[in-house]
Amino acid sequence: MTVHNLASHKLRQSLNEHSAATAPAPAVRTVHERIIFEPDLCKGCFLCIEICPRKAISVSKALNARDYRVIEFAPAEGGKPCSGCGLCAMICPDFAIRTAG
Repeated sequence: MTVHNLASHKLRQSLNEHSAATAPAPAVRTVHERIIFEPDLCKGCFLCIEICPRKAISVSKALNARDYRVIEFAPAEGGKPCSGCGLCAMICPDFAIRTAG
């Protein structure tokens, strides 16, 4: 299974699990001194979740302005906090995650 297919599968699974009403995603936020996340640019491909070596990114219950389920920088079970490595920013196709500076 390719990373894209796995991410798509996880998105469908997540949407089924979290079908209850959700809060809107917050605006631009700095996650780490090096990482900036703009939820309204996120389309929920979850490639960042798959590439994060620390498992610091998980699926949020929040939806952005375009009604996509977005990510949050909260460690998954067994994960560690963001180290600012920037792999998520490198793989994000929509530039929703970027490095500062």
